[in-house]
Amino acid sequence: MARYARLERPSIQRTATVQEVGFSWEGLHFVLLHGTLALAAAAPGGQPTAAVFRGEGILQVLPPDAIEAVQMERFTGRSPLEAAFTEAVFRFADGAGFVSALGPKVNFQAGGDAEAEKLLKERAQAGEKEGSAATARLLAALGQRPASRLFLAQLRLRNGDWIAAQFDPSRHEPLRVYQWLKAGEQRIPEIWTQFTPASAAAPPAAPRLSDYAISAAVSGHFDLAATAAFQVTGAEGSILLGLDPALAVESVTSRGVALDWLRPKGADWVYIALPAAAAGQAVPLEVRYQGKAPLLEGSASGEESSLPGWYPTLPLDPPWAWREQPATYDLRLETDKKYALLATGERVGRQGTGSRVITQWRSPGAVARAGFEFGQDRQDSRRVTLADGRQLEVRLAAPEHNDPDALLPLAGTRLVSVLNYFGGALGPYPFPVASAYIAGVNSEIELTPPQPGLVAFDPQSFLDISPEMSTLAPALSVAGQWFGGWMRPATPHDEWLIEGLRAFSGLMYEQTHAGATVSLATVRAWRSLLLRPGRGGAPAPVGSGPLWLGEARLSSGSIAGQTLLLAKGAYVLYMLQQMMADPRSPQPNAAFDAMLRDFVKTYGGQAVTTAEFQKVVEKHMTAPMNLTGDHRMNWFFRPAIRGTAVPTLTFRAANAGMVKGVAQVRLTVSNPDGWVGLLPVYLYRDANTFVRGEMPVTGSQATLTVPAPFVPRYVEANRMLDMLVHVRQ
Repeated sequence: MARYARLERPSIQRTATVQEVGFSWEGLHFVLLHGTLALAAAAPGGQPTAAVFRGEGILQVLPPDAIEAVQMERFTGRSPLEAAFTEAVFRFADGAGFVSALGPKVNFQAGGDAEAEKLLKERAQAGEKEGSAATARLLAALGQRPASRLFLAQLRLRNGDWIAAQFDPSRHEPLRVYQWLKAGEQRIPEIWTQFTPASAAAPPAAPRLSDYAISAAVSGHFDLAATAAFQVTGAEGSILLGLDPALAVESVTSRGVALDWLRPKGADWVYIALPAAAAGQAVPLEVRYQGKAPLLEGSASGEESSLPGWYPTLPLDPPWAWREQPATYDLRLETDKKYALLATGERVGRQGTGSRVITQWRSPGAVARAGFEFGQDRQDSRRVTLADGRQLEVRLAAPEHNDPDALLPLAGTRLVSVLNYFGGALGPYPFPVASAYIAGVNSEIELTPPQPGLVAFDPQSFLDISPEMSTLAPALSVAGQWFGGWMRPATPHDEWLIEGLRAFSGLMYEQTHAGATVSLATVRAWRSLLLRPGRGGAPAPVGSGPLWLGEARLSSGSIAGQTLLLAKGAYVLYMLQQMMADPRSPQPNAAFDAMLRDFVKTYGGQAVTTAEFQKVVEKHMTAPMNLTGDHRMNWFFRPAIRGTAVPTLTFRAANAGMVKGVAQVRLTVSNPDGWVGLLPVYLYRDANTFVRGEMPVTGSQATLTVPAPFVPRYVEANRMLDMLVHVRQ
């Protein structure tokens, strides 16, 4: 597109010498201490869209809350954020607004600036190399009325590094300051701050993609030639779509008419100019593309699985990918007859033509995403009766080179076992079909985005190498059908809940099928991951940020944000389970189990929030959990979700004599960090016999004298790692 090229590399038309000029843009405050400011020529529409500054300047951002203050200090060493820069490229959709923000002190004079144009060219080339969608976002914003407040800035720091600052009104948290880091082959945004300024207007509703019909030919090593047809609703004039960068777009049409589209080499997005449509009317799109589809990392040859990105979706930036809207999927997948294939939904057709096989699949209503697996597999199909009496179609696939005669029965047995357990613990399996396939070894399949109706098992799950592999890992994979495949987070702030529920559900299965000793080892592993010291004086992973930030903001070069969400999110749920437990009951976790079933029944299939989960917890909370007297659990959820501290308590226990023949024990807690909670206390008569109670702690000191059914040999707090705290005793 010629218009895109003019926006990306505009010519300079006016320049000004600036001294002590400050201007603000929706929470971003810039001070141009001294230097030259060059303004680009007017873009189509009559206004400039770019400016270049060279000299000395400062970016300042005030934190809106304590979380952002901590994040600013973590990445920049100070709060408020203050970054000194020597060069800057500003891009904006409202040129008149930008000139007005500069104020009367800036007097532009007609004239070019070769150095500024050179810098624009360099940053454009860097953006092309990085697959940046910045210019495409600007192009889309220019078509909006009233004028969009989109503002994008690239700033060169004194050490030579580049950072980005932006205000994007299409985002739910429009202000963002970040720096790109390399982690292996990936680029990860290190987000210094991201929030909604008080002055920001509510963002528009995100576009919606629906009614997918995807026809794809798949060959060995995941070569893909596909046509994806779908409906677009709520987009104004244009749309950005996400697609894996290894897939090359060939054409985009609507009702048979070719549309203008743009996609630089290596970009994971496609910009499409949409035809005019009435408000609220859906626009049909058909995208043809081919190339290498994204694979499950670690998959062996002939055992391949699709990942998100194999068909067009809404992209990560603008960041509405986390709000994946459910859609229906009709898939027509063609493979060589030597390959077997499983896909999302129910298989509704199969036909062979020479050496090729075509299978058709239909999703069970609207689901969050679609995927498929294929390889030189042997398949088995059967109808099973679950423990709740429901009939379920089960499809299984195992690689021909990996003893399918043994693996298929094992996979079927394990799948039905886990489905039956979760059916009782969480409610009925949410889909009419369950497909399971044996993937590659060490592929971390339990961490991949869940695909509705399609479960991946690591072959090590059936070798009894360890309880973690044989019990926890397959349970994590199946739990993703409920949490991630069916229920999804409403915002990034709620991602912890879905990841935590998925991981904790695996722990519940492990507790039941492998025993408390094995499940406690898993809890210990989560705790170790969270608390191990970082390298070079870096904070422990738990200190990298609160769960509230979400996966993208917790990711770093050393640890994936999803791993932190999974480990700490599951630990939060483990703490709830331990608080609600009644060790005197034949079913000690009955209260927690009822709470979880209630939550799934109430919000199943929806985008869920932390507030909704807390509401259900408060409905089922036990009397001792009412520490603040208002029947609320803010005392627990606020520090657990929005905090990073791991408090240290000092615990002491002493015999307090006998009262009417009953032994008394005095418990004392020193709590300098101000932790609020129920501290589990275990009184041991011998190594195998104990009673458990909970000590409420709400102040800096707590003392409690309790009766005991025996004179304890020793007393220990937090014996089962019940709370994520340090206890000195």
